[in-house]
Formats: sequence, structure tokens, C-alpha cells
Amino acid sequence: MSADSFLEALVSIEGMTCHSCVRNIESTIGEKDFVRSIFVSLAEKTGTIVFDSTFTTGEDVAEAIDDMGFDCKLISVREAPAATSPAASRKSLASEEEQSIIMENGRALFKKNGSVAESTEKAALSVVRMTCASCVAYIEKHISKVKGVKSIVVSLMFSKADVTFDPRVTSAQSIADAIDGLGYRSGVLEIGGTTSNSKISLILGGVSDANCAKRIESHVIARLGVESCTVTQSTSIAQIEFSPSVGLGYSAQLASQEDQLKRLDHSDDVEKWRNSLLISLIFGIPVMAVMVYFHWIRQTPMHPERQTPILNTPALSLDNLILFVLCTPVQLFGGRYFYVQSWKALKHKTANMDVLIVLATSISYIYSLSVLMLALIFQWKSSPMTFFDVPPMLIVFISLGRWLEHKAKGKTSEALSKLMSLQAKEALLVTRDENGLILSEKGIDIELVQRGDLIKVLPGAKIPVDGIVVEGKSAADESFITGESMPVVKKPESTVIGEA
Repeated sequence: MSADSFLEALVSIEGMTCHSCVRNIESTIGEKDFVRSIFVSLAEKTGTIVFDSTFTTGEDVAEAIDDMGFDCKLISVREAPAATSPAASRKSLASEEEQSIIMENGRALFKKNGSVAESTEKAALSVVRMTCASCVAYIEKHISKVKGVKSIVVSLMFSKADVTFDPRVTSAQSIADAIDGLGYRSGVLEIGGTTSNSKISLILGGVSDANCAKRIESHVIARLGVESCTVTQSTSIAQIEFSPSVGLGYSAQLASQEDQLKRLDHSDDVEKWRNSLLISLIFGIPVMAVMVYFHWIRQTPMHPERQTPILNTPALSLDNLILFVLCTPVQLFGGRYFYVQSWKALKHKTANMDVLIVLATSISYIYSLSVLMLALIFQWKSSPMTFFDVPPMLIVFISLGRWLEHKAKGKTSEALSKLMSLQAKEALLVTRDENGLILSEKGIDIELVQRGDLIKVLPGAKIPVDGIVVEGKSAADESFITGESMPVVKKPESTVIGEA
């Protein structure tokens, strides 16, 4: 195969909405025999394909992408750079400055001097329903094995996970879905990277289910200038990445860090466990009364002659019938959240506290029901000893503990939101001309500050965000970080910490 037969086609690709579209195009087209390498840019909406001209043409390559459901047009075709042809690659490998080529899913990745250039992105995810340090270790262990995830740190106190991942392989929402699959509830709080696009968080109203979230995402992504949109139903917060040079046409309220903490007040979990506790209490208290009267006072399990037969059969006693009627609603409705969480854990071949609770209550209920049915079928002379009292008592006390736990977490989130309210609310944005002269000064919300903005800090005012001093000299109080009470001198090129 001649090296001269390789050509490089540049195509425009419309209709891509996320990195999954990029991976889909690169993997599908890259698998074709006549394609040497392919690189697709989501931000520029273009694709660069090196192909063998003896087997196909640039128009055919563009048509193949168009057949996948994207609007693809051929922009230009030129001779492939020398480094992409086989002969030149071999020559480059033999040169003094070693360069390696790695083929991954039909895509050529170049590494120089033994290191592969990687692009990473960081994201903050909300993770609720964690109960202890074992949950933290469990999430970190499984999510770190997800392809594309570089690192993950989970905070039990803040119900949050900080993830570093490769956006070419996975996405923040995919990682959140993976955490959901482990039996927890997760959503994207914030996505931060090195892209030139801007990101904004918006508080939404009326997001009642997953269909609403998907409908909002599809409509927002269709807007001109929007690169990505992720709506988290649990927090009603939308993370939107957009090009600041293109107007979105929306009017929305900014979501501050304080607002996001308020959204993580665990109100849903508090209500859920409160309902479970109420259902269990309504039926559990009568169960306790029946157990005390029949089992402790009359001692019917030890003295069958003291039992009260029902339906003219000694196999079914009054106490067993009452316990069965009271235990069944608790088992089916009061404990349903335990069954949901235990099933999610068992799907991943692991066991947690919910699995133990389900095992204990289910074994007690099924055994008691089975032995009672056998007594009725074979007409035993006395009603058997059952354990219908175990599920209500166990579920009552554990539901009470879970309810108190999430109430305490909600109070913690409330205290943190009040602490966040003490930070600076605005920043003074400075605009300069080419000569460095100040054109304007404008106060903006601190959530609108972007990387590269020039912020002016007045004497005695708080530093709104972390940054580097460009001009001027002063002293900053960093005692809340270092513990040192003496002010620290700051001059050009010095780093400053927000709230100092």
C-alpha cells in the first residue's frame, strides 16, 4: 500500500450533542478498513479522517457519517500529513525524538517522550442514601473501576463525590447513573474543566419526574450556542455549558452554592422514612400489645390449651390471626424501601445493612406463614408458635433510626448553607482596552465569574474568588486557612484565596 494513497478529509458534522456522539462516530467510522485514523471535535463540530484513496473517496466518508443520523458535509480533501502514513510513521519511530502511535477504537493517539496527552475533566456529584464509611468505600471501589474514571473522592458529611474523568471515554451523567446503579441516588452538581466554553447552574421549578428532565435537556440543547445540558431531578438544578458569544434567549435565576446546599436538605429521604416509620408504628404498636397479652401474660405458645381457636379449628388461634393481619402491611409497605435497596445491592453481588434487614424480616414472615398454612392443611391440634412480631418491631426501630439520621443530615446542610451565606456575594469585574486602560467596572454575581476575568478588590473588602494578583500590593488575612493571625503580603504573581 503506497503512502501517497492516503488523503485527509475535513468534514463538518451537525447534530452532535455530547461526547457519546463523538465516540459513536469515531468507533463506527474508525472500524472501516479504509480508514487510517479519525478525530472528531464536539466544540468545533468537525471531523478529520485519514483514509486510503484507493478504496474510497472523501464524499463517501462524509456520506457514511451522514447515514449515521448526523448532518455531515465535506469541507476539503488534502494529502495526509507525513506522520499519518505507514512509511512516515516508521521513519518517525526511528528518529532521535521518539514518537509512538496508539490505535484505540480506530483513533490515532500520539504520545511524545513516553507520555500520552490526556484531557481530563472534574465533576461534583450529589450522592444521597449513604449511611456510613462502608458506603463511601463501596462507591469509591466500584466507580474507580468505571472506564474513563481517573479518581473519585466521596464525602459522607456533604453527600458529595468529586470525580476526575476522561470526557472522551465517559461523562459526568454516566458516572452519576453508575452510582444510581449501586443503590444510591446521584446527580450532577457541577462540571468543571479546561474548556473555553462557560458553565452556569440554574434552579428549575416544576421538575417532577425524569421525563421533565429529559424534555428540558432536549429543548435546551437545541438552542443555538448550547454545548451540553444536564438536569438533575433530585436537586432541580440544570448544569448548562454554552458559548458565551452566543445569546441563549433565556431568563433564569442563578443557582449559588448556598442554594445547592439547601437543595441537598434530605427532605425527600426524611419524608420517606417518616412515612415508613408511621406505617410501621400504626401496625407495630398493636402487635406489641398482642404479643404482651397473649405471649407473656397468657403464655399461649407454652400452653396450647389457653389458645382461642378461630373458624372452629385449633390450628388457627386468635393471636396468630391478629399478628398475621397486622404484620403483612408492615412487611409489604413499611419495609419496601429496604427491599429496593437490598435488590440493588444484590444485583452488584454485594451485601449491605438493608440485605440483612430483608433477610431477617423475610425469613421470620415466610416461616411463620408457612408453618401456619401447614397447621391448617394438616389440621394440627394446636396453633404453632410463629414469629410475626419480628418484622414490625425490627422495621419500626430501624425506620426510626434512618428518619433521625436524615433529619440530622438536613440540619447539617442547613448550617452549611448559613455558613455559605457569609461569603462575598458580588465581584467587581474590570474591562480593559488594548493599552491596559480601564474601560469599565461592573459589579456581577460571584457565580458569574469565569476563568480569566479581571477582578478588582477594594481596600478592606473580601477577595471574592481564588486567583492570581495582576496589579497592586496589599495584605490578606489567611488565618482561616493557615491559622496564622498576621496578614500575608500580596504582590503581583502572588496567589490569593477567596474570602481572605
